[in-house]
Amino acid sequence: MALSYNKLWNLMRDNKMKKGDLFAAAKIGQGVAKKFNNNEPVNIKYLMNICKIFHCELNDVVELIEDDTTVDNNF
Repeated sequence: MALSYNKLWNLMRDNKMKKGDLFAAAKIGQGVAKKFNNNEPVNIKYLMNICKIFHCELNDVVELIEDDTTVDNNF
């Protein structure tokens, strides 16, 4: 599985917000900001801070993308 923050970037664009402004408001440092930019996992507290700012749900910010090669069908 992979993460995508494209929904976050679209949300920011719709609200005319710059990344630096959002990260400052959500108390996100440069190291974590880099993870967002690289679609890497982040602590859920940062996602919750963003959701508070935009008054939205987690699925409005991040999306899980299933990779067919990593699916385990042995349930």
